[in-house]
Order: sequence, then C-alpha cells, then structure tokens
Amino acid sequence: MSEIYPFPQKPQRVIYEQNPLAEVICQIKFPKILRIAAEDPAIFQEKIRDIYPLYDVEKPDIAENLPANMSDMLALFGGGNVEPIYKFLTTDETRLISLSSEFVALTDKNYVRWESFYEQFDLGKNALEDIYEPAFYTRIGLRYKDVIDLNALDLTNKNWDDLLNARLIGLLGLPELSVQPREIKSAAVLDLGLKDVKNARVTLRHGFSKTDDGEIYVIDADFFTNERSYPDGVSPILSRFNRIAGDLFRWAISDELHDVLGPKPVEGK
Repeated sequence: MSEIYPFPQKPQRVIYEQNPLAEVICQIKFPKILRIAAEDPAIFQEKIRDIYPLYDVEKPDIAENLPANMSDMLALFGGGNVEPIYKFLTTDETRLISLSSEFVALTDKNYVRWESFYEQFDLGKNALEDIYEPAFYTRIGLRYKDVIDLNALDLTNKNWDDLLNARLIGLLGLPELSVQPREIKSAAVLDLGLKDVKNARVTLRHGFSKTDDGEIYVIDADFFTNERSYPDGVSPILSRFNRIAGDLFRWAISDELHDVLGPKPVEGK
C-alpha cells in the first residue's frame, strides 16, 4: 500500500484549556532480554524512583496460582505469556512507566504538552539502555486517545456534524440521523500509511456512544513503525508521530469545537 498523508498541517501548535486527551501511550519494543524477567528491576527503579515512587507488578492470571518452576516450564513450552510487567507510578497514579522483557512504555492520563511527555519517556528509555543495553528496537509506537464529551463541554444542544469533520463521521453527518435522542452507535477502524517515517502507519479507531452523562466521541490514533531502529533514531520518529497526531486531531474537529476547547499557543520549543 502506498504511503499517504491525508491530514493538512495545522499552522500553529496549541494547548487546549479543555484538554480532550484521556490517555497518551508511548511504547518501544526490543528483542527479548531474559534478565528483565529473571530478576527484580531494582536498579531500574532507583533511576526513576524520585518521580515514580510507587511500584506494582502485573502477572497474567495463568501464572498467579502456579509454583515458580511450573510457570517457567509453561513459558518454555509456549503455554502463554507468564512473564511479569513491572509498573512504576507517580504518587497521583496519573502517569506510569511499564517495563517487561520486550518493551518499555510510558502511559500518561494527564498529558499537557509533548516536551514534558517526551522528557518522562526518555527517563525510562535511558534507564533501560543504561542497565539492559537493548541491541535495537523492533517497534516504536505512540498512541493518542481523545474523548469529546458533549456534557462536559456544555454542547448537549449540538449535533456531531457541527463539531466533527464530515469525512470522519460519515453517515452520522446526515441530517435525518441528527435528531435527539440518538440511538445509532458508530465505530470505524482505518489503517493508513504515512510519509516521512519508513514503514510507518496509523490505526485510527473512532466512534461515538452513550454514557450515563450523555454522548461521547472517541478518536483513538495509534502511530507505529515496525522498522528496526536504534537508540538515536527513536526521538525523531516519535517527534514526527506527535506532529502528525496534532494535524489529525485538528482535521477531525470543526472550527467551532476547536474554539470551544480553548486553544492557546504553545510557548517556546
């Protein structure tokens, strides 16, 4: 499939006062490092503990009630993923760094701006490279999940075709389907190639549904490349994904919704 870039570049970076971002995740994968699963990541924790003092470990249910030797045997014979995922959280638990034998990731539920987010991701990436020295990265991914909540934005008197790009919402924009209360639910998944980053793609999942408080529309954009990359090549790829993500969201919403969200210019670089 040919590479495309369907989203016009926005002229200016902005930060929204009414931030629609529910979650941002950045993950890089690498060839399995057995040492990570074989021992507690105490040195890794010490490198990030000032900011991420809370610790948890997640093990798949299949391994919870098995003796250690049986869990190891199950993994050896391909009986399922029984390796732990180590989680390091901030005190308010809105941000966490996850570490496994095959990836490191940052999840942020209070995202404000790219520079701050990448600084935190780089903290985990640098700790990984200092301690475990991955040979290279097999996948680089950046995912943005935006939620447009009509009730929270005081827009319950508006129709979705007033707020979102008609090319995004498709049939939802038809006048005969815009009556309230709306009973139609919509969801779509698009897979698009991207220019400028080798073998890069974005999987765009979007749709609306009802909640106890009203209607919401979710725009979930997952940018990734499975091209082999080395440590110094990660930042340029993620920066490009971040820029495209901003263009995609601005393309997806109307000028009216853009204004309601309260855009403010981003100061500095």
